Amino acid sequence: MEKEGAIKNEELIELRHKALEASKIHSPNLNEMQRVIIDRNTSIYVKKDVDPVEARNRFIRKMKERDFDVRYKNYDIGDE
Repeated sequence: MEKEGAIKNEELIELRHKALEASKIHSPNLNEMQRVIIDRNTSIYVKKDVDPVEARNRFIRKMKERDFDVRYKNYDIGDE
């Protein structure tokens, strides 16, 4: 007797396969990118040809200009 809404093993395998295929398409290769440290808890990855100082400043500016401005982070931009 099958339960309604139960997911079969074949469906789980298919969903996992689709997720793996999507990650191959949309996930960047971090070996081809450079790490930019924002603060001790935050870092971002940008393309190797991007200026890391400009990327860091752009990230900080973007976080400060959000509509739902969260004030728990105080990004110090005076260390360049």
